[in-house]
Amino acid sequence: MKINSRKALILTVLMLVLASPAGAKDVMTVARETGPAVVLIQTYFADELLGLGSGFIVDEAGTIVTNYHVIQYSDEAWVYLIDGTELEVEGVLDYDEEQDIAVIKVKGRDLPALKLGDSDSIGVGEQVVAIGNPRGLENTVSDGIVSARRTFEGYEKDVHFIQLTAPISPGSSGGALFDTSSAVIGMTTASYRESQNLNFAVPVNLIKPMLASTELKELAAVSGSILGMSSDDVSRYAWSSLDGGDIENAAKYFDRLAEMEPGKPDGFLGLGEVNYEKEEFKKAAEYFEKGIEVDPENEEAYQGAARAYGRAGDDEKALQILQSASEIDPANTETIGLLGSFYEKAGSYPEAVSTYQRQIAAEPAVPNPYLAMGSCQLKLDDFSQAKSTFDKALVVKPDLVSARIGLGYAYLGMGKTGTAVKEFETALAVRTMLSDEEIVEALEGLGQARLAMGHHKKAEEVYGQMLTMDSNSADAHYGLGRAYAAGGNLDAALKEADILKELDKELAERLNDEIKAQE
Repeated sequence: MKINSRKALILTVLMLVLASPAGAKDVMTVARETGPAVVLIQTYFADELLGLGSGFIVDEAGTIVTNYHVIQYSDEAWVYLIDGTELEVEGVLDYDEEQDIAVIKVKGRDLPALKLGDSDSIGVGEQVVAIGNPRGLENTVSDGIVSARRTFEGYEKDVHFIQLTAPISPGSSGGALFDTSSAVIGMTTASYRESQNLNFAVPVNLIKPMLASTELKELAAVSGSILGMSSDDVSRYAWSSLDGGDIENAAKYFDRLAEMEPGKPDGFLGLGEVNYEKEEFKKAAEYFEKGIEVDPENEEAYQGAARAYGRAGDDEKALQILQSASEIDPANTETIGLLGSFYEKAGSYPEAVSTYQRQIAAEPAVPNPYLAMGSCQLKLDDFSQAKSTFDKALVVKPDLVSARIGLGYAYLGMGKTGTAVKEFETALAVRTMLSDEEIVEALEGLGQARLAMGHHKKAEEVYGQMLTMDSNSADAHYGLGRAYAAGGNLDAALKEADILKELDKELAERLNDEIKAQE
């Protein structure tokens, strides 16, 4: 049973509205005679409420007319009568998505049913009554006149839609439009594609032929619900949802895709990406590994699993997976790049350098592998090779400021402090092109170069800039303490050592040793 307290309130208010006068006596009479056959429709997908709409019963056995968009995307729907009766929608007898018409079926007997009129006979200026279930239930019963008969492009010339003055609110879509004899002459729609905020009704004569259908189709199969989609459509919607940041919908689509195609990796890869975005990295890794199981040569599955294991803190597992992937396709540059980064993260710098060299050989015009390889060469104290690598990066991309920072550290390691200062200052001259992390890296290098040149005052300025970016930077306090000590300001240096005791005890001890050496 889907009905809840909110629905009960809706039905109670609806009964009160339908029983209340809505204008002239003839309007009251129409409302009283027809109201019991106008229903509330609630639609669901995966047990979650999608929306509300209206419909009207056209036979005692439970044939109901509504707008197609009322049932769109649903896999379950329930119908509520004003007497409290609730009926589950069994399926769809006929539908026309373009004309926004759906004929649905509930299991019932002796249900209140409406008589159908002749929409061709209604004339401009004639009085009409609209009954529906707008969101909030304002003007559930409304009256007006036929203001025009319209034809629209894409429809037969003899199909004349009914334009009316009676207000049609959202939620009234699928409601009934009556003439003064209580016969249905149209179906109201609040979202007609060419209405431009005007009120229209689909003429009942357009609906009548659809009532002859007896073949019951599954709701999900015709509503555009995920349960009725082809695997290609599910996949398209899944990746589109993920790209658009709609993680929850993406998860539903990928779940469905994995159910539909358990022997293919796509659904599992998508679920891996969904869980990676949700930062549930172990679960993401499990899905990526399922992708590997069903397709052992799928490189994206290996790459995704490695990324997920890396974020989960299992770098060893990530390396194993990437090594396997590299054996499958030694030329895959994304796999090579990831492998290099995990070697670097593990401190295996020679292996990382060798791996980045493979990536550069495959993609010589891509600058990032040069930066990564140069960084590893710096960590190996291979400053001459690092300089050569960063120079090549600048040949590939002359405005690559981060390569200037790398060159600064290479020159600093080679003892060419003046040239190092020049490179760091060149990089800092265009700070807008650097991330905060790169700015700090350049400042720290510049501070070290200034200290190596004996420029302790300039070094103090540089480390002061670092502290404006992060007042708790242990490296900045350590560098500033060293600059104070080099300039003979030992009291200030000791204060920095005291601060470092709370930030980094090892650096605090090192600074104290340097201060003692100056005493």
